[in-house]
Amino acid sequence: MDILSIVKEVAEIRLDRCIGRLALRGHRIELKTIIELFESRWSVDEVIKEFPTLERNLIERIKENFSLLKRLVEGMELVEIDPNKLAGLPVVRGTRMPVVRVYELLENGMSIHELLMEFPSLRLWDVEKLLEYKDVLYPVLKYVHERLTAAFHKKLVKLL
Repeated sequence: MDILSIVKEVAEIRLDRCIGRLALRGHRIELKTIIELFESRWSVDEVIKEFPTLERNLIERIKENFSLLKRLVEGMELVEIDPNKLAGLPVVRGTRMPVVRVYELLENGMSIHELLMEFPSLRLWDVEKLLEYKDVLYPVLKYVHERLTAAFHKKLVKLL
């Protein structure tokens, strides 16, 4: 199963909850919290005992896909989703540069050096880390980017 399908099952990103961070679907608990508990060797039962409102199948699904979701949570540390920045598009933390745009420019042949020259707010370390986590970040953030862009365009149409 691909990362986007797994994330859609267990998590959500909402601008009105958890400040645009990955939260458990239907809850205000960050996915990062559950990942950290599993890293600390907590069992599914211990997590459910600590958070009795969580559904067992949700926690088990996270446990089954722990490695992949852990990589996603780590990669999301590079990303900022703020409704006051570019209408909530996922950007490289501390910049106004959409993450999806970075990936697309690099895929279309721009070198890292050219990217850094064109967009001086980006740092080499950030771009290298984004590339390291591309397998988990790109599918999820592209989906979020596309949904936000479509919603933005719908609002514009309604305003005209």
